[in-house]
Amino acid sequence: MNKISRRDLVLKYIIEQFIKTAQPVGSKSLLKNYDLNYSSATIRNEMHELETMGYIEKTHTSSGRVPSAKGYRYYIDYLRDERLTEESKNKLKIVVANQNSRVNEVLRHSCAILSEMTSLTSIMIGPDRLNQLLNKVELIPIDENNALCIFITGDGHVEHKLYKIPQGIDPADVEKCVDILNDRLKDTPIYGLVEKMLTLAPVLSSYIENYEIIIKVFIDLFKQMNNEKGGVWGTSNLLDQPEYAGDINKLKKMVELVESNNVWKFISNNKKKEKISVQIGVDNELQDVSVVSANINIKGQDGGKIALVGPKRMDYSKVISAMEFLLDQLDLTYGQESEEEDD
Repeated sequence: MNKISRRDLVLKYIIEQFIKTAQPVGSKSLLKNYDLNYSSATIRNEMHELETMGYIEKTHTSSGRVPSAKGYRYYIDYLRDERLTEESKNKLKIVVANQNSRVNEVLRHSCAILSEMTSLTSIMIGPDRLNQLLNKVELIPIDENNALCIFITGDGHVEHKLYKIPQGIDPADVEKCVDILNDRLKDTPIYGLVEKMLTLAPVLSSYIENYEIIIKVFIDLFKQMNNEKGGVWGTSNLLDQPEYAGDINKLKKMVELVESNNVWKFISNNKKKEKISVQIGVDNELQDVSVVSANINIKGQDGGKIALVGPKRMDYSKVISAMEFLLDQLDLTYGQESEEEDD
């Protein structure tokens, strides 16, 4: 890294210390852990200026400071180092270079490695899933225990799923549920079906007995649809994050965010066209969550998106370096083939 100002150096070390420990950082902690040739008073003055500028914040429970979203953004843009071990690079190289695997398998294996090396949750979605809207649901009875459920999207794509009618449930109630779904879910993005389905519980309860059992099967089918074009890896990593380990409500929200594919709502709403996008604090209810996502380009075609999801305190240097390296390897392996086809 080029020579940086004293204030930037103090900010860089505050952020890296907080990423490492999840504890508010004070001047004594900086002097103890980093080679800073400044007095404690000088560091305190710089921290005061950084707080005034909005790059760090005071917590209610400690005299130390923590980075703000503005501080993380400045760190990402100007202060972070490349932080990826040769071992991690080699793992990604081997997976991407495996010509015996289909592209989708390469991306799935890559997501698993990204999750392992960053201790975050990784997710993937195919290119069609980001833009597809539900148009209609049809139910065709097969016998008293089974029905064929047909999902039709706005672009004419059709998917068939077997709906196993739960024991004790009247098939007529399942058909009522389908009617309500067609009325309330039309034009909902495929990735948002699970979240929208959960909001329909009060409506369904007014018309259908044992509605909870019926909608659970539909939710499982919606999840299958999403996972066939993508996937989620490393959800258990959330348990290792101090932000969630001690707060069951935060953990529950995070699991719902990634398992329901609702995270793609925030990514698709981001209109910026960067190769890698970093969203710090995805919404008011999830201010402590960050998402680092990347557009996948295979042979000149949209290959979908991959993302790493975790606390706002994630190691951005490692995460972004890993994403950048993976994209470079994909471009080396599949981009050249595209250029040859264009000749």
